[in-house]
Amino acid sequence: MEIKLSQLSQGSMSIQEFYSSFENLWAEYTDIVYASVSPEVLITVQNVHETSKRDQFLMKLRGEYEAIRSNLMNRDLVPLLDICVGELLREEQRLITQTIMEQKV
Repeated sequence: MEIKLSQLSQGSMSIQEFYSSFENLWAEYTDIVYASVSPEVLITVQNVHETSKRDQFLMKLRGEYEAIRSNLMNRDLVPLLDICVGELLREEQRLITQTIMEQKV
């Protein structure tokens, strides 16, 4: 079964697994779109897509990441996707550590 970008969500995937799946589908999408865009407007389309890519990735995260998603998207200057992923990986590790600590109590 082929998954489309619009259907993708984090589900039970880790941040890294989800990011990898998202990147692969996004690359397929941009290959199709960029093939039909004239060279004169390509840079503009790419800039718009970078913002859209980041926002779509963040919006498809599980609810447990709502606080960090909100924090990232409400900054005066929203960070690039790579920076967002780094912060999400740290949050994921924090949540895992918190769960382990709670189980030991």
